Amino acid sequence: MSNALRAELENLIVNAVRVGLVKLKPIVDSDRLWSWHSPWPSIWYRPTSGMPWISDSSSKSTPLDLSGAFFGHDCKLPWNSIPEFVALRNFVLANSELRRRLLPSFLRDPESPSAKSDSDEKYASLADLLATNLASDVLDRYVHVTGQWTFDVDEVLRVAAPNLAVIFEPELKLDVCVPILFVRFDFDSELLGERAAIERIEEDYQLARAGKYKYGPGVHESVLGGATHWLVLKDFAVQNPGRSDLYDIFSDARAYPIPAIDAFFAALRLGTGADTGYAQLLVRPHNWCLSHKAMLPPLEGTSLRAYPYWFEDFRWLAEDLPSVGEEQAAVVRRIYSRLSENSERSMNAAVRRMNRCYLRDDEDDAAVDATIGLEALLADDEKTELTHKLALRVAALLQLLPDNQLSPSQVFRDIRAIYKHRSEIVHGEKRVEKTRMISLPDRSTQPASALALKYLRSVVEVLLEHPQYLKPAAIDELILAKLRSN
Repeated sequence: MSNALRAELENLIVNAVRVGLVKLKPIVDSDRLWSWHSPWPSIWYRPTSGMPWISDSSSKSTPLDLSGAFFGHDCKLPWNSIPEFVALRNFVLANSELRRRLLPSFLRDPESPSAKSDSDEKYASLADLLATNLASDVLDRYVHVTGQWTFDVDEVLRVAAPNLAVIFEPELKLDVCVPILFVRFDFDSELLGERAAIERIEEDYQLARAGKYKYGPGVHESVLGGATHWLVLKDFAVQNPGRSDLYDIFSDARAYPIPAIDAFFAALRLGTGADTGYAQLLVRPHNWCLSHKAMLPPLEGTSLRAYPYWFEDFRWLAEDLPSVGEEQAAVVRRIYSRLSENSERSMNAAVRRMNRCYLRDDEDDAAVDATIGLEALLADDEKTELTHKLALRVAALLQLLPDNQLSPSQVFRDIRAIYKHRSEIVHGEKRVEKTRMISLPDRSTQPASALALKYLRSVVEVLLEHPQYLKPAAIDELILAKLRSN
């Protein structure tokens, strides 16, 4: 779209805001505006876990929604009584390109029933509302951000710039932000690479992320709030299809870089042993916005249940949450870098299965996931004696771990016991319960699913440090070399 079109729209918005400020100020001063940004988020921190609790409140202490003065049943200043608002509306709806960029598909035809105004002068059709909101949203934001009612053209243009960017810019820059659930961090920010970092979530963004979830069942509200830091993947860009379509994009989890996000959470689990996950996928815009909510920073996003099921059993009250310091963060950074650079499909498949183990609410499913992960890394094209070969290869690899205290014979026995349990699961045998717990040398027992995950984690750690053994034949050579040396 042309610069001339942008300049003309900008001028119409500025004029509408200028007049709107003058007309609305006496109404607000006389307490006649009963429109608030409701629900409005509030935040407090739980004394046991230190995790935030973000809730919505609806009271007169919440900021006024000044845009509500122009629309609806009790509007005090009908938009169509202000010539500057009418001029803005007419300009937008008369321009086919602006209609396409601003309106949802069912409103783009000006003759459609949805695009026509109601008979009551206080009401607006949805098309009228979206067009005139270009001014009412800027007016609301201007007053809440600057704290003033005096018209300042430069400040109005500054506030309006993100609204115009989402209409006119062909490409929109953004950061992807993923709150990290129920982990304490002993730092404000830690770089993971050129375009990735762990950052403390500033309080205004904590408030802004309230309500950013997908409607319907799936994510527990108390789990969603439980994060003090987020993973930030920086400097992404999306082609701008138009304002309405952007809402659809950012509400769809498939639009987000899930492999990169899951690689980080795998690195965090491997590097710290923390039980964690995520419940939100968020977009932090670079100098553009889809909507404003008073003075809060713009943030878009959706929710996704990617955390252990038992988090919903009052994890937000726990006192023994894992804590990560700068030293552990350096380990996470190294693992994340290697996972990000990895191009082996076998490693990607194994890490994906490892992450799933943490999210399963069924032990048997977790055990199967862990063994599939081991097979992705260690199986070859020969399907005979699979359990025997995997047990030997795991036993050999674990000797490369600096802190390994398990003998090869113990690892061999454990893997065979895990695979016996797996066989009972997948073949529907009645002896599943008998193989569920595996006896250890110290006479204790451990669930097969937990032991299988432990070995999968260890194998992933070894192969990230020694990628030459990603080929099973290389592990067999390692075993033979050890035998020759003895």
